Amino acid sequence: MSGTQLFFGTPIYHQSLDTDVTTSLEELELKGVYNDDYHQDNDMQFSTFNECTNILHREEGFNLANLFIRYGQSYVKSINEDIDVSQMRIVDSWFNKYGKDGFVGWHDHGYIPNTISMVYYMNIHDGDLHFKSPNPFDIGFPSFLTSPMTDSEIIIKPKPGDLVMFPSWLKHKSTRNTKGLKRKIFSANLHF
Repeated sequence: MSGTQLFFGTPIYHQSLDTDVTTSLEELELKGVYNDDYHQDNDMQFSTFNECTNILHREEGFNLANLFIRYGQSYVKSINEDIDVSQMRIVDSWFNKYGKDGFVGWHDHGYIPNTISMVYYMNIHDGDLHFKSPNPFDIGFPSFLTSPMTDSEIIIKPKPGDLVMFPSWLKHKSTRNTKGLKRKIFSANLHF
């Protein structure tokens, strides 16, 4: 082997979608029941998530489910064309709302083989999405450089309409919502 190789790379998908997706999600959101899910160190404020939530299983959500499944299939195929994604399905999906100072601390969606997670930003005025290297010894090399190839933490600055997909086991967090405006996101886990 010769030349520089990128080892331990974790593919993260990031793309802006049509605003019709937000409009469709807002209509579906009206049918969701929000819970106050306050945790001092991991404050997401209000969420429709519970142990058996899949808001896209409702009849009104089928078109959105199919859209997100197609994006998930495209993401996985971009990693390896030979992976069979024909049976990809959404296993759970939910909405989160963040008021002023709302955030979500470091977490993952569990280590479930062949599962990816996604977040769609319906509304965001400030705040970033951070991903942490899965390598516990990763401190960045060389330590004085900052780039996606060398950092132990990657930051995405989402805009309304952005879709981000990543392996469910990848640690991530959102930063504090410092403005008084609501941040709304839609999240899902997809299995293939």
